[in-house]
Amino acid sequence: FFRLINAFFLCIIGSIVGIIQFGASFVVGVSFAASWSFFVLFAVGVVLFVVGVVLFI
Repeated sequence: FFRLINAFFLCIIGSIVGIIQFGASFVVGVSFAASWSFFVLFAVGVVLFVVGVVLFI
């Protein structure tokens, strides 16, 4: 039961991080360095989201 809740929070956090980074890319995506760091952070967010989904299932 606690693992279910933990996975659910991981899922939410991953989604929020992904959305924030996706929005931030439009703000700071002009510079290459900003786009690169955004890509790394977005990848981390996607990984968290996938891990959360896998644990949830």
